[in-house]
Amino acid sequence: MSTTEIIATVSPNIGVNRAAQRRRRRRILVTATQVGVVVLALAAWQVGADAGLINTFFFSSPVQIWDKLVRWAVDGTLLSNTLVSLYEAFLGFLISVLLAIPIGMFLARSTFWDAVSRPFIDMANATPRFALAPLFVIMFGLGSMMKIALVFTVVFFIVLINTIAGVKAVEEDFVRLGRISGATRGALFIKVIIPAAGGYILAGLRLAVPYALAGAVVGEMLSGSSGLGYLVANQSGLLILSGVYAAVLVLALLGWALNSMVNFAVSKTPWAHSLKSSR
Repeated sequence: MSTTEIIATVSPNIGVNRAAQRRRRRRILVTATQVGVVVLALAAWQVGADAGLINTFFFSSPVQIWDKLVRWAVDGTLLSNTLVSLYEAFLGFLISVLLAIPIGMFLARSTFWDAVSRPFIDMANATPRFALAPLFVIMFGLGSMMKIALVFTVVFFIVLINTIAGVKAVEEDFVRLGRISGATRGALFIKVIIPAAGGYILAGLRLAVPYALAGAVVGEMLSGSSGLGYLVANQSGLLILSGVYAAVLVLALLGWALNSMVNFAVSKTPWAHSLKSSR
């Protein structure tokens, strides 16, 4: 092999490696900057609290919040209440998805039932679901079922509307080609419609995850004896602001972790590129 051929073969690999190194350095720089911003914000908050520039009754301080988190972690309060919120959010989310996707596909492929159901879906979706919480308390009591029902009403319409939009966006030429090829209705959905609408459905799932957690937390704040939402309401009622901030911080970290997990799962699907380009 001549020198020219060797250079032509190696050059693209060198370019790819350099691009990968640049992306890696950029990720490290972004992460370091994010950590630096958090550290500086916490340091300024604590210095302001110690100097009396910040009213710790209303805003607490990082040290007080950390002490509260440590006590909750040691006595099991943090773990038990986090698991309750996750259970309620996950179960409500799962039931919503299992019902919303097939119903959305059916409505999108049936012009008659789509026309019949459209005003009802629009009215239900426009109704603030959190306003239904008192009604759910009467119907389901103060247990987990009330929070699961609230999560269901929030998540269901997000996934339903995205599914309907995704199925309607499928090119009819693909559907006709599948029919000409002799595909049955079931095979048509599995091999044509679902793959084509997958990006819309995954976008709805990704959007619904934080709303599922929010629905569970709101339900716990209104009526509950456990969960992170209950901790927020309880600590607020006792005027223990460090506890309120500690519970809110855990919720923020939990929501971020769930969103990161969903984004990672979505990135492994065939629709990852289209979803990334739509952000």
